Amino acid sequence: MEEIPNHIYQEIISKLDQGDVLFESSDFKQAITLYDLALEKIPEPKEEWQISVNVFVALGDAYHKSNDFGIADYYYNKALQSESALENTYVWYVLGRNYFVMGHSEKSKECFISAYMLGGKEIFKVDDYKYLELIENIVSL
Repeated sequence: MEEIPNHIYQEIISKLDQGDVLFESSDFKQAITLYDLALEKIPEPKEEWQISVNVFVALGDAYHKSNDFGIADYYYNKALQSESALENTYVWYVLGRNYFVMGHSEKSKECFISAYMLGGKEIFKVDDYKYLELIENIVSL
């Protein structure tokens, strides 16, 4: 696959970084605006570019923090459409967390198991290990 031209790639990274600053200050609405701008810069088909995983997950995280779990689900699943995300522990973890708060306990367990199998229990530290207990009787910790 060809590469995204460097100047466009740098614009995407810049928007992501600016969005991350807003995200960290809990300005999720403005972070989403910047993440959307980053997404617009990615050539079609977006799922084929590795950078799209970062943008989709950033959008998912911002919508999740905004309690808009349905849209977060959409973006987390878009991230998984990229082959490079299938082995990304964080993507599986946040998708599982989002499913859990949406009340989809079986789907959340499947995602948490995938996250655990890929990266061990360290990823669960993100939320003080509170989701680890959901799978501890399924996997050997």
